[in-house]
Parts: sequence; structure tokens; C-alpha cells
Amino acid sequence: MQILQRAGVRYAFIDSSEHPSQHARNLRQLAGIAAGNGLDREQALAAITLRPAEILGLDTVLGSIEAGKRADLVLWDGDPLEVTSAPTRVWIDGRAMPMESRQTRLRDRYRPRAAP
Repeated sequence: MQILQRAGVRYAFIDSSEHPSQHARNLRQLAGIAAGNGLDREQALAAITLRPAEILGLDTVLGSIEAGKRADLVLWDGDPLEVTSAPTRVWIDGRAMPMESRQTRLRDRYRPRAAP
């Protein structure tokens, strides 16, 4: 990636699996691995946000936080490129999304309780 970056090549992380939409959650991990191996952290983050929008010609409406652009935003409890970080709030098209799901309800239901 550093070679591409120095050459001025625009690049983005993709999931090349058979069902990439189902594995989009792995993109931040791919970017984190690249950052851990020497890619500038800001460039790694851009490779999963602004760069894909630029490559697709959609950067005037997507990819960065600017007035007039569509806003899908995630607030993390830590570094978004760290696999141990988790989202605390999510907004899609500017609307707050509930953070409860079937998965979180099951987690909470079966989580071991502290002894009294």
C-alpha cells in the first residue's frame, strides 16, 4: 500500500469473497492490519471511507463528513481500526439507529450474572 500511496495511486479496501456485502464488516479490520504494517492510519481510514467514494465518482455526496453530503456515521468506543472497538451510536442518512438487535438481546439474556 505504501508503494501505491507514494505513486499517487488511489486505492480502497474491498472484500473479494463470494458475498462481499455480507463481509463488509471486515473492511475496517483489513484497514487496521494495513495500518499496523506501516500504512499511515489516516490513509487506512480514508481507504474505507473517502477513497471508495472518489473511485466511484460519488465523493461529492458520500465518503466524508461535510455539509450537504449524505451522512452515515458510526461513533466508536475506541479506534475504529481496532477489532476490539465497538460502535456505540449509528446514524444512517442522518437518522439515529437503535443499538438493540436480536444478537444483543441474546447476548444480554445469556450473559453470566454476577453472584449476589
